[in-house]
Amino acid sequence: MATELQSKKEIRALLRGDLRMLRPLAWKLRYGLSAQYFLRPCTHVGRYVQLKGRPLVINRGKILIGDRVWIDSTTVRCEFVTMLPHAVIEIGDRTSINYGTSISAHMFVHIGADCRIGPYTNIVDNNFHDILDRSATPPSRPVIIGNNVWIAGRAVIIPGVTIGDDAVVGVGAIVTENVPPRSVVMGNPARLVASF
Repeated sequence: MATELQSKKEIRALLRGDLRMLRPLAWKLRYGLSAQYFLRPCTHVGRYVQLKGRPLVINRGKILIGDRVWIDSTTVRCEFVTMLPHAVIEIGDRTSINYGTSISAHMFVHIGADCRIGPYTNIVDNNFHDILDRSATPPSRPVIIGNNVWIAGRAVIIPGVTIGDDAVVGVGAIVTENVPPRSVVMGNPARLVASF
């Protein structure tokens, strides 16, 4: 809502002849058009999605991106991959995803609304190779990330993990177990260090 009001103010200022407002409007238009073009392999792209750079999108299942999502794919490309026809990636409204993030689903990966995902984060629902038979693919386990979650850079979220609402995952954490809501986890493997 606030962003819509801001855009309306920018348009009114532009119509009054304030050309300083032209540049931010042009960037928003560019990022919006870029999202529509480069995310076209996705099953659904919401309204006002902004994309900076060119992500890698391989969609053999469903990739659903909510409204007002911001994706920065400049320094290193982001990756969004659904490997099988029944695989689903869901990204909630107003979530921001930084460069180098890789999200891969064999079954189901859900990222809630208002999340912040730092650079070089890996989110996978499958380990891709069985421990004993390296040519076999193990069963997938869904990854569920709640609303308003902050995942700092270089974190790894492994299969079967649920991260509760308002949780914080520290830099470089490898999350192997469920994270309770309103808590902070850090380390390898990630351990609970605070609750709020």
